[in-house]
Amino acid sequence: MATASKLLHWIIFLTFLGLLLTAVSANILFSKEAIMESFNFSLPAIGVEIAPSDQLFMARIERRFTWEIHFWLGVFLMTAVFFRFVLFLRSRKRNRFLNLFTFFLITVIFASGLPLYMRIYFDIPADIQQFARDIHYYGALFTMLFVIAHIGWVIYLENGKRKGVLSSMFYFRGKFFLFAFFVVSGTFSQTLYASEWEKDPDYQRAVAYMEGKIGIQRSSKTIKNCPYAKCDEVADEVNRNVKTINIKTKNYPRMVAHFQKSVEKGNPLAAKTLAKFLIGRIDYRSKIPDKTLLKIGERDTGMGYEAYLSLARKSLRMAADAKDCYSMYKLAEFYRNGWMGFAKDNTVACKYYQAVLEHCDRKSFFYIMSEAKVQ
Repeated sequence: MATASKLLHWIIFLTFLGLLLTAVSANILFSKEAIMESFNFSLPAIGVEIAPSDQLFMARIERRFTWEIHFWLGVFLMTAVFFRFVLFLRSRKRNRFLNLFTFFLITVIFASGLPLYMRIYFDIPADIQQFARDIHYYGALFTMLFVIAHIGWVIYLENGKRKGVLSSMFYFRGKFFLFAFFVVSGTFSQTLYASEWEKDPDYQRAVAYMEGKIGIQRSSKTIKNCPYAKCDEVADEVNRNVKTINIKTKNYPRMVAHFQKSVEKGNPLAAKTLAKFLIGRIDYRSKIPDKTLLKIGERDTGMGYEAYLSLARKSLRMAADAKDCYSMYKLAEFYRNGWMGFAKDNTVACKYYQAVLEHCDRKSFFYIMSEAKVQ
């Protein structure tokens, strides 16, 4: 079998396993019943009551993401099967029933799955949906049995008349593995790059300060004759109507100092986290900054206002250059409105909005808002 055919064979097999996994997950692990059962535990815990009909609607929405993955895996599988069938037609051996049957079976399953996915976009009668559901279910079940029989038959041949038939499916001629190495390394280079930056000591120490694992500062506050029930809930000690509350404060100045060191090394992970932290503690929409927020910012970072702005802008630019969706969208907003000390520039703003559309999830807040801004 040619290298391309072998490659498509394994792609089809692995994609089929992915389809089985998502189908089992949606129907068992994340079924409507399982999700609604979790509501019975979680909603009373936070004092929220939702009608069963609304719970059912929410459960269906929660399951939609799994079915989205299932559908697009099906599209990918159908595409791979089509190319495998084209290679079969171009080969000299055109009398193999197995290839024709597999292509026909996958096509039927894919076609029967379309109405089930498209029903939220188009009005499809219930009887057609049920008919498609039955074909899809029994077709998938038959395919699973067919795959098991196929594997059993290959093992039988390997131990009988055709020794080496199994090992030959793992042998690729030419420079296939070299090509695969470059494809995989190119795909995961950013992930590996990020994992390396996670090992930066300053970044790790800053995260530890942020999560309160180190540097916690403890103090106490006493309140006399507090009339509110909340005081009784949070009080750690009560002595003659004097309630004592122990307060734990994170050491943000040390956290910022370590994040800043990591940013100066070029760490985009530190830049992303630091930019979000700094921006969330400043009133950048007002022409005259709020004095209270200025004091809080100086207390939390140990920096004056101008140094605070400079570090926030530097971190934001670095994170945006690393294609972080939050940072690209915020930078576009700042250029569009002239906030955070950035000069108004609609051209630059549109460039960052467009970068969000190119690199971010279509369902994310940043994508939806950027799409509205560039129209």
